[in-house]
Amino acid sequence: MSNFSKRLLEFMAEQNLNAASLAKKLGVRHTTIGRYISGERTPKFSCFVDMLYLFNCSADYLLGLVDLHTEEPLHPVPTFSIRLHTLLKERNITQARLIAELPLSSAVPYKWLSGINTPSTESLIRLAEYFECSVDYLIGRVK
Repeated sequence: MSNFSKRLLEFMAEQNLNAASLAKKLGVRHTTIGRYISGERTPKFSCFVDMLYLFNCSADYLLGLVDLHTEEPLHPVPTFSIRLHTLLKERNITQARLIAELPLSSAVPYKWLSGINTPSTESLIRLAEYFECSVDYLIGRVK
Protein backbone atom coordinates (compact mmCIF):
# COMPACT_ATOMS: atom_id res chain seq x y z
CA MET A 1 0.00 0.00 0.00
CA SER A 2 1.37 3.40 -0.97
CA ASN A 3 1.87 6.27 1.45
CA PHE A 4 -0.89 8.11 -0.39
CA SER A 5 -3.28 5.17 0.08
CA LYS A 6 -2.49 5.02 3.81
CA ARG A 7 -3.07 8.74 4.28
CA LEU A 8 -6.27 8.61 2.27
CA LEU A 9 -7.59 5.82 4.50
CA GLU A 10 -6.60 7.80 7.61
CA PHE A 11 -8.50 10.87 6.44
CA MET A 12 -11.50 8.80 5.43
CA ALA A 13 -11.58 7.23 8.90
CA GLU A 14 -11.20 10.61 10.63
CA GLN A 15 -14.13 12.02 8.66
CA ASN A 16 -16.15 8.80 8.84
CA LEU A 17 -16.25 8.44 5.06
CA ASN A 18 -16.53 5.24 3.07
CA ALA A 19 -15.57 4.93 -0.59
CA ALA A 20 -19.09 5.77 -1.76
CA SER A 21 -19.46 8.90 0.38
CA LEU A 22 -15.97 10.16 -0.54
CA ALA A 23 -16.67 9.47 -4.21
CA LYS A 24 -19.85 11.52 -4.01
CA LYS A 25 -18.00 14.46 -2.43
CA LEU A 26 -15.29 14.32 -5.10
CA GLY A 27 -17.57 13.63 -8.06
CA VAL A 28 -15.96 10.31 -8.98
CA ARG A 29 -17.12 6.69 -8.91
CA HIS A 30 -16.72 4.68 -5.73
CA THR A 31 -14.66 2.15 -7.72
CA THR A 32 -12.20 4.95 -8.48
CA ILE A 33 -11.77 5.54 -4.74
CA GLY A 34 -11.18 1.80 -4.34
CA ARG A 35 -8.42 2.01 -6.93
CA TYR A 36 -6.83 4.92 -5.05
CA ILE A 37 -6.94 2.91 -1.83
CA SER A 38 -5.46 -0.20 -3.44
CA GLY A 39 -2.71 1.87 -5.08
CA GLU A 40 -3.87 0.83 -8.53
CA ARG A 41 -4.47 4.47 -9.52
CA THR A 42 -3.68 7.94 -8.32
CA PRO A 43 -6.07 10.85 -8.60
CA LYS A 44 -6.05 13.30 -11.46
CA PHE A 45 -4.80 16.77 -10.60
CA SER A 46 -8.24 18.32 -10.08
CA CYS A 47 -9.44 15.45 -7.87
CA PHE A 48 -6.20 15.57 -5.89
CA VAL A 49 -6.65 19.31 -5.28
CA ASP A 50 -10.26 18.69 -4.23
CA MET A 51 -8.95 16.16 -1.68
CA LEU A 52 -6.52 18.74 -0.29
CA TYR A 53 -9.38 21.13 0.39
CA LEU A 54 -11.71 18.42 1.69
CA PHE A 55 -9.11 17.08 4.13
CA ASN A 56 -7.60 20.51 4.84
CA CYS A 57 -4.07 19.23 4.47
CA SER A 58 -0.91 19.83 2.50
CA ALA A 59 -0.19 17.98 -0.72
CA ASP A 60 3.07 16.69 0.69
CA TYR A 61 1.31 15.25 3.74
CA LEU A 62 -1.44 13.55 1.71
CA LEU A 63 1.16 12.06 -0.64
CA GLY A 64 3.11 10.74 2.35
CA LEU A 65 6.20 12.79 1.51
CA VAL A 66 6.25 14.40 4.96
CA ASP A 67 5.08 13.02 8.28
CA LEU A 68 3.99 16.23 9.97
CA HIS A 69 0.59 17.67 9.31
CA THR A 70 1.58 21.34 9.63
CA GLU A 71 -0.65 24.31 10.13
CA GLU A 72 1.14 26.34 7.45
CA PRO A 73 -1.19 28.78 5.68
CA LEU A 74 -2.28 27.24 2.40
CA HIS A 75 -3.30 29.41 -0.55
CA PRO A 76 -5.79 28.59 -3.31
CA VAL A 77 -4.23 26.57 -6.11
CA PRO A 78 -3.61 28.72 -9.20
CA THR A 79 -3.89 27.33 -12.70
CA PHE A 80 -1.05 24.83 -13.07
CA SER A 81 0.09 26.24 -16.42
CA ILE A 82 0.57 29.68 -14.86
CA ARG A 83 2.41 28.20 -11.87
CA LEU A 84 4.74 26.16 -14.11
CA HIS A 85 5.52 29.22 -16.24
CA THR A 86 6.38 31.10 -13.04
CA LEU A 87 8.63 28.32 -11.74
CA LEU A 88 10.50 27.98 -15.02
CA LYS A 89 11.06 31.73 -15.11
CA GLU A 90 12.13 31.88 -11.42
CA ARG A 91 14.62 29.06 -11.93
CA ASN A 92 15.76 30.22 -15.38
CA ILE A 93 14.88 26.84 -16.90
CA THR A 94 13.75 26.48 -20.49
CA GLN A 95 11.13 24.03 -21.65
CA ALA A 96 13.83 22.20 -23.65
CA ARG A 97 16.00 21.88 -20.54
CA LEU A 98 13.06 20.57 -18.51
CA ILE A 99 12.35 17.95 -21.20
CA ALA A 100 15.99 16.88 -21.34
CA GLU A 101 16.68 16.77 -17.61
CA LEU A 102 13.48 15.19 -16.32
CA PRO A 103 13.22 13.43 -19.03
CA LEU A 104 9.82 13.96 -20.62
CA SER A 105 8.29 13.63 -24.04
CA SER A 106 8.27 17.05 -25.69
CA ALA A 107 4.46 17.09 -25.81
CA VAL A 108 4.01 16.77 -22.04
CA PRO A 109 5.41 20.14 -20.86
CA TYR A 110 3.78 21.84 -23.84
CA LYS A 111 0.38 20.48 -22.73
CA TRP A 112 1.02 21.50 -19.12
CA LEU A 113 2.18 25.00 -20.10
CA SER A 114 -0.71 25.54 -22.50
CA GLY A 115 -3.27 24.30 -19.98
CA ILE A 116 -4.38 21.35 -22.10
CA ASN A 117 -3.41 18.82 -19.41
CA THR A 118 -2.26 18.81 -15.82
CA PRO A 119 0.33 16.49 -14.32
CA SER A 120 -0.48 13.24 -12.57
CA THR A 121 0.37 12.97 -8.89
CA GLU A 122 3.44 10.92 -9.86
CA SER A 123 4.54 13.73 -12.18
CA LEU A 124 3.93 16.29 -9.43
CA ILE A 125 6.34 14.37 -7.19
CA ARG A 126 8.95 14.16 -9.97
CA LEU A 127 8.60 17.86 -10.74
CA ALA A 128 8.91 18.82 -7.07
CA GLU A 129 12.09 16.73 -6.83
CA TYR A 130 13.41 18.36 -10.00
CA PHE A 131 12.68 21.88 -8.77
CA GLU A 132 13.88 20.91 -5.25
CA CYS A 133 10.69 22.14 -3.64
CA SER A 134 7.61 20.78 -1.95
CA VAL A 135 4.60 19.69 -3.97
CA ASP A 136 2.67 22.43 -2.16
CA TYR A 137 5.13 25.04 -3.45
CA LEU A 138 5.03 23.48 -6.91
CA ILE A 139 1.25 23.81 -7.14
CA GLY A 140 1.25 27.25 -5.50
CA ARG A 141 -0.36 26.42 -2.16
CA VAL A 142 2.58 27.88 -0.21
CA LYS A 143 4.67 30.90 -1.11
